[in-house]
Amino acid sequence: MRPRDRSREAIIVGTDFSRCADIAFDRALQIARARAAALHVVHAHPRLPRALVDMIRGRDEVAERKALAALLRRARAAKVAAHAHNVQGTATGVLRAKARDLHASLVVVGARGRTVPDAFIGSTAERVAATARVPALLVRSAHHGYREVLIAADEESDLTLMRKAAETTAPGVEISILHAYQDPFEPTLLLHGVPAPQVAKYRKETRQHARESMLTRLADAGFDPSQLVLRHGDARRVLLREDQHRRHTLFVIDRGESELEHVLLGSVTRLLVAHASSDVLIT
Repeated sequence: MRPRDRSREAIIVGTDFSRCADIAFDRALQIARARAAALHVVHAHPRLPRALVDMIRGRDEVAERKALAALLRRARAAKVAAHAHNVQGTATGVLRAKARDLHASLVVVGARGRTVPDAFIGSTAERVAATARVPALLVRSAHHGYREVLIAADEESDLTLMRKAAETTAPGVEISILHAYQDPFEPTLLLHGVPAPQVAKYRKETRQHARESMLTRLADAGFDPSQLVLRHGDARRVLLREDQHRRHTLFVIDRGESELEHVLLGSVTRLLVAHASSDVLIT
């Protein structure tokens, strides 16, 4: 194996040699090449009971070495420095440890289509992003470059961190900040028969307040006011609607709430991870 240059930025891509992992590898390769970063291809294999090691492990190791070698050849043919890591352990633990050891700027994994949140998403994307504190990119397609980056933000989002992650993943791509807001008391006003002009005035004031609040945050993170996109409605519905109407977009979203040691994604983030057709970058 070639010596590793630890001064070079590290991009990690997890693989189980499946089709979705191959798509993730292609995207990670594009990113590493654009950033002149080193690509670290990580495969985690489970610990086997002693009785099965001799029967299964030997054949698996040969196949895994060949598959990893093929991925390295593809990367080096694209002029990308690449290294393979075939490590015993769970995908979550191995990717988290490698991200920490290599000071990686990004972990890339494949998403298994549009499905409910499952063990794969939970162990490979959510938990790597949460516990390793490294941005995790869920890849669904690598056939096209990103046309735009859409950062989904609220008043608590760390826009500086999200911007850095977006620029690592999609350097040079135009960034917009999407903020979904709601009128918390409009149903009450309507219920009590408040006249329509007053309700309309309330809506306008609510939108203006949301805009002013977000513009302050944008300025602090170095964004231009023109990059703000306001949408009225529940954040989950807004994000899924935007996903349906945009092509080749990278969605950037933070982890949201966490549950102590279990570190689960917030409901909005989990919904986008589970149902979006676009790539999702979790910061």
